[in-house]
Amino acid sequence: MVPVRCIHCRAQTVLRLPGPPPWVGARFEDPGWSILNEPEEGHAVFACGPCFEKEMAAQEKSGHPQIRGEG
Repeated sequence: MVPVRCIHCRAQTVLRLPGPPPWVGARFEDPGWSILNEPEEGHAVFACGPCFEKEMAAQEKSGHPQIRGEG
């Protein structure tokens, strides 16, 4: 289990990695979470359901990806 937090609102959940490595998949403890690729730095970032929806709505309006990682 890996604790993670939302890049925007800092909500927390747990990412479960089943079995021994290497892992081909994982699942979040709480529903609605997403893993996103931060386009400029190439980091994986996490978003809770409400923040993910806001992010996607903002991208639709702007036409440009706006997801940013923390580094």
